[in-house]
Amino acid sequence: MSASGGADAGRRGRPMRGDLIASVADGLLTAFVAAIAAWTLCYHAAVLLGWSVDVTLVVWAVSCAASGVAARRLARIGAPEDVSRGEVTTSGVAAAALAVVGLIAGVAAGARVLDEPGWYGFWAAGIVVSSGGVVMLLRGSSRPGVRSRPVVAAGAVAVVGAAVVFATLSAVTVRPDADDVFLLNRSNWVEERGGPFPEADTLFSDEVFHADRPERPPTSIEPLVGAVARLLPVRSPTVAYLWLAPMVSALGVLALWRLLRTLRAPAPAFACLAGAGFLALDGAVHTSFGNMSFARAWQGKVVFLFVVVPLLWHWGLRWARDGDRRALAGLVAGSVAGVGLTTTAVLVGPPVTILAAVAGVAGVGWRHRGGS
Repeated sequence: MSASGGADAGRRGRPMRGDLIASVADGLLTAFVAAIAAWTLCYHAAVLLGWSVDVTLVVWAVSCAASGVAARRLARIGAPEDVSRGEVTTSGVAAAALAVVGLIAGVAAGARVLDEPGWYGFWAAGIVVSSGGVVMLLRGSSRPGVRSRPVVAAGAVAVVGAAVVFATLSAVTVRPDADDVFLLNRSNWVEERGGPFPEADTLFSDEVFHADRPERPPTSIEPLVGAVARLLPVRSPTVAYLWLAPMVSALGVLALWRLLRTLRAPAPAFACLAGAGFLALDGAVHTSFGNMSFARAWQGKVVFLFVVVPLLWHWGLRWARDGDRRALAGLVAGSVAGVGLTTTAVLVGPPVTILAAVAGVAGVGWRHRGGS
């Protein structure tokens, strides 16, 4: 064997530097969404059962550890990243059909959003859809496929650099927002009081008045900020503005890069940098789309839009296209995390999941018909 042939074999036998950077970035994204999803479930259980903040934190830590073990097991049996098959999988069709049923049920429940019994219909629909997803996750199979092109190391480094720039901009940008008075006061309450989580007004009274914001289902990201602040020698505004916001800003860039690689863009790093540049330049005014990036990255709705939505597109395409168990698990986790971040996820998450699944199935079908 020639020296060049041996070198090529060695490269094929170990991950390239660009692929390694991409793998680490994808792992950070998955871990973040899984942690938010686990906290959302723990928070709602705490509200239902009356757990204290400290007990909920312990249960959350155990849940995150269990999620990590499950993720490692799925990684061993899952399909390779970015695989492509020339056929439509029954798992993908089933996922799309289940998503349609979930959307219809969600719309029906949302029509009664101002009526208290309507939320019971929403949660019932959510349980049905989630249960169906778990069944498909356990019974589904992942099949080998063809890997996409390797990640260019220079592009990967450039994307990581952009993520660091966004995190820095988030830490030094001052963008007051009126929503903070309604949201971060819950974080301060949790930090200072401990005990059970508040379920009523904490801004004008000590849970005497009815709380109208955030509307049901209640978000869990603000209590998480307060709970973390209880463990640290800093206050909850510091955790929100200087810890959470920079982390979300960096992850948002990585999530965009992840989606572009799933879409098999010819130059995903360049496209990611162009998109990040647009967001940075478009956030001058409060109503601009770019404002929903690093400028307000401490708010749950921005976390959902900037990080979770691109990942829902990524996981929906992967599951419908390849039948990958890990993608389905990501869809479930992303949907749960979205509900914990913003009530808007109830309306935005299902359509995104449906469109991603349909696009994945249609894309495979067109590719199969084109090659036949």
